[in-house]
Amino acid sequence: MQMTINFGLIIAYFLPGILVTYSMRYVSLRIDHLLSAVEEGQVFVGPATILIVGALAAGLIISSVRVVLVDPLIHLTGVPKPRTDYRKLAPPEKWAVYSQVVENIYRFYQFYGNIFLGLLMLTILRYVIGSAKIFASVQSISLFAITAGAVVTLFFAARQSMKQLCGALDDLCQ
Repeated sequence: MQMTINFGLIIAYFLPGILVTYSMRYVSLRIDHLLSAVEEGQVFVGPATILIVGALAAGLIISSVRVVLVDPLIHLTGVPKPRTDYRKLAPPEKWAVYSQVVENIYRFYQFYGNIFLGLLMLTILRYVIGSAKIFASVQSISLFAITAGAVVTLFFAARQSMKQLCGALDDLCQ
C-alpha cells in the first residue's frame, strides 16, 4: 500500500493549525512550554506528536469557525453563493473537473480564510492577553503593521478565491 501526501489538506488544515496552536501559547502554559522546547531544539517524540495532533485538531476547529463566520461575511460583501447541483456533477468527466476545482481553488480559499482567522487570533491574544506593546519600538510598530496588513490581505485573498470558486462551480453545474 502506497501512502501519498495530500498537500491540499496540509495547506487547508495543518498550516493554519500550527498558527492557531502557536497562538494558544498566550493562554496555555502547557502549550507555551511545549513550543519553547521546540524552539530550543529539545523536542522529543512525545511532545512533537502532541503538537502535530494538536495542530491538526486546531486547523479543523478553525476551519469550522471559518465556515460559520468568514463564509457568510464574504457572501455579505457581494460574492454570491454558488448554485451547486451535485447531480450535474455525476458524469465522470465533470466529477474530475470538480475535483480539480476543489484542489486548485477551494483548498487555497480554505488556507486564506483559516490563516486569516489564525493570524487574527494570534494578534488578539498577543496584544490583549500577552500584553505585547505595539508602540514599544520601531520593531514592534513594524510587526503590528505587517501583521495587520497581512490580516486584511488574507481576507481579500479569501474573498477573491471564494469568488473564483463560486464562478467555477456555477459554470460546472450548467
